[in-house]
Formats: sequence, structure tokens, C-alpha cells
Amino acid sequence: MSEHTEFDVLHAKLVAAWASGDAEAYAGCFTDDATYVAFDGDTFIGRDGIAKSHRPLFAKWLKGSRLVQEQLSVRRSGDVFIAHGMGAVLPKGRSTISDSRRSTQTYVAVKTADGLKFAAFQNTRYRPFAKSLLGRLMNSLNRPSPQPSPHGRGSSHS
Repeated sequence: MSEHTEFDVLHAKLVAAWASGDAEAYAGCFTDDATYVAFDGDTFIGRDGIAKSHRPLFAKWLKGSRLVQEQLSVRRSGDVFIAHGMGAVLPKGRSTISDSRRSTQTYVAVKTADGLKFAAFQNTRYRPFAKSLLGRLMNSLNRPSPQPSPHGRGSSHS
């Protein structure tokens, strides 16, 4: 049995609740006072706030979508699990993740009287600066320019 089995079970429960569009079950994976930061910076506190924010999403915009975790590194410190990785929401009918939906995610799970629950979640859209228009422009400007010949242009050497 993996050292992270408890975390894996909780994460699988979260993914299943999302896939079924069940805002209450999704929020039930979090502590009563959890902090949830969405990709756009909106912050929701506690199960009630998380459920309330996800009901309309599951009913309309994210209906039929599923969570996909590409990379997830989990470590444990006592009764706390910290996980960090890349993930995304895969819209209904899609089989591949578009770069624009990829996010860096951090989970913090703690042991409670009701078992392991997420106490914090942070979701930030992954936008590597070097791939942005400004990043590419800055990289091109920072490349060393060709150095002129020490003998000057068009000079001949005898």
C-alpha cells in the first residue's frame, strides 16, 4: 500500500464528484473552513462557498467535463499532505487538454474527524512567460547581436 493511499483516495473522490457534476460531493472533499482559489483568482471559503460556486458551473459551463491530473507530486509531513502538479478541466467531448486550460495546482490535505479532507486548493492558469508574445519579443531582443569584424566592413587583409 502506498504511503499516499489516503490522499489518492480523496483525490479520486474529488475527481469522481466533478465528473458526476455533484457540487455537494465535490465540496464534501474539503474541510468546513477550506480555502479554495480558482484559476481566475476568485476565492471561496468553506464547503458552503465551494458548493455554491460550483453548482452553476456544473449545471451549465462545465457540465459533462472532467478533471485531469497530468503530474502530481505528493509529500507527507505528519498528518498533512501537500501535493503540487499540473492539471486541467477537460471539456465534454474533448480527449486532449489544450494549453490554454492547463493549470498549476496545489492541494493541502489534513486529517480531520471525518477522515482526510482538503484544507486548501490553489489553481493558477499555466502561462509560461517565455511562450507569451512579450516573452518571445524580450528573448529576441536579449540575444547577442552579431559582432562587427575588428577590421571594419569591407577591409581586406594583406
